[in-house]
Amino acid sequence: MGTGIQINKSNSLDINLSGNLSFDHDEITEEILDRGTAIHSIDTSRGNPQTYWIDVYYKHNFNGPNNYFTVDANLTRGLSSSTNSRQYTYLPDSTIFNRDASPYSAWLFTTRADYYREWDKFQIQTGIIYRHSDLQNDFSFENLVDGAWLPDPLVTNGFNYTENDYVAYFTFGHQVTDKFGYTVTLNDTYIQTMGISETTGTKTPNNFNVVRPYLSLRYRPNDDHYFSINYVRNYRKPNYTYMNPFRSYESPVYYIEGNPDLSIATNHNMSLSYRYRYWLNLGVEYVNATNTVLRVPQLDTDGAIIGYTYGNFGQSDDLTFSVNMSKRFFDKRFNLGFNGISEYMRYNSGDTLNYRNSMWHFSGDLNFSYLIFKKHNVTFGGYVLYSSSRLVDYGQSTGIPKTSLDLSASFLDNNLQTTLSVNDVFNNDVGNRISNLNGVISVSDNLKDARYIRFTVRYRFNPKKVKQFNRRQGSNEDSNRL
Repeated sequence: MGTGIQINKSNSLDINLSGNLSFDHDEITEEILDRGTAIHSIDTSRGNPQTYWIDVYYKHNFNGPNNYFTVDANLTRGLSSSTNSRQYTYLPDSTIFNRDASPYSAWLFTTRADYYREWDKFQIQTGIIYRHSDLQNDFSFENLVDGAWLPDPLVTNGFNYTENDYVAYFTFGHQVTDKFGYTVTLNDTYIQTMGISETTGTKTPNNFNVVRPYLSLRYRPNDDHYFSINYVRNYRKPNYTYMNPFRSYESPVYYIEGNPDLSIATNHNMSLSYRYRYWLNLGVEYVNATNTVLRVPQLDTDGAIIGYTYGNFGQSDDLTFSVNMSKRFFDKRFNLGFNGISEYMRYNSGDTLNYRNSMWHFSGDLNFSYLIFKKHNVTFGGYVLYSSSRLVDYGQSTGIPKTSLDLSASFLDNNLQTTLSVNDVFNNDVGNRISNLNGVISVSDNLKDARYIRFTVRYRFNPKKVKQFNRRQGSNEDSNRL
């Protein structure tokens, strides 16, 4: 729901309320064969995630549409819950049962003030941003003892994480000629974090300051061809759960332990892209990452992996070649698309954790859609996805082909949308993972039944206002936290 108020010729105010309440109750079963010594099965229940947000947006124009000042404030509330029931069968005859629950809640508040000014060939934009996050994760763990579920006080843990971000930025753009232009941005971000383990009473504060420069060069010799070169120095904060100092057990002998002293990771990103007539895009990208967070296996005296912690050890060089094509045929009724990636990953985690080999990774996604009836936008489509083996954390994962078909239609001026989807009807989702640490090889097979038939109905209220609000929503980083 939303409303827009045009106060006068220079001032406008938008207020939007929105939310998402899912009544899904997913049941997911996994089976993992680990090192040939234990069969680990999980039944996961995820139900009723909720997200609500309110956004207030004010805009003041100075002397026309190319000179304005805006203020935007957004408050988001997210809730979720999940329950896992696990069974461990240690060969030859030992069986252990346990279960856990992880209710999760989050408050996210973002406010920003921006000023924009544009001349014939120059543009400037500057602003300040404040973000506040308050995340709560209450983890409970129970063991099945003599037919009764008993809480385990040594494993149960509540963890609270708060963060304050202060951002100031300045952007300068110059269209030198009709064919060539560039943009330069300087962003300074100061971050304050606090992690609290309620069970142990441990408080872990961390402060970071990061300067992020960004440079973009654009060249367009004519309407058919467009080139761009981009460079950005970026950073990535560790996941707040990685900083939880409390050790949580997934079995009596297998644990995950956070590291409260993790620091940010730094990425240097250089990319070159080419676009032809808006339907063909080619790109090459190089990313150098340092100080990234890796899961560090913990070994027993026999060299078996008994748990994980986290550390800032990772160094990597990724070179990626990509192609993206989307073109319409047959009076624009049939659309054919392809997304392809060829990536070379080279990792060096230092003298202590240098256990990952470099390798190539390939993936391709062929998708199509055909408009059967224009009146109700009845469309038949689908995709086929292939992905080869790739490096993930400390191991190598093998992908499998995926397929999907769907039939969609729209009614009531496209506000009511219906979709029928059939996913992976020809196979199950089977993940294979191989890792090698100090000569110790660990093999895991993850089996999931990913086949489903899904019918979806969506109705949009006041679609124009919702569309404007979604464009001003928070960054992907904020969305990922929810």
